[in-house]
Amino acid sequence: MPSNEASEPLAIPAALSAVRYGARSIPGCAGSIALHGANCQRFAYAVIRHYGCEIADFRSSELWADEVFTQ
Repeated sequence: MPSNEASEPLAIPAALSAVRYGARSIPGCAGSIALHGANCQRFAYAVIRHYGCEIADFRSSELWADEVFTQ
């Protein structure tokens, strides 16, 4: 996984470059984002996973409450 100190932003993987925005395709939804699109949060999680970091499918409000997977 890239360092937090990278001087360049992470590239959007080619496999994700054609994913369309889908407001109803939120974290926790079943189905492929390639077929159903993704909201911004679900898309960001796909990019993070591409770079080797596993992250739960939390909604924004759940990120604040979680004490196991997030800091």
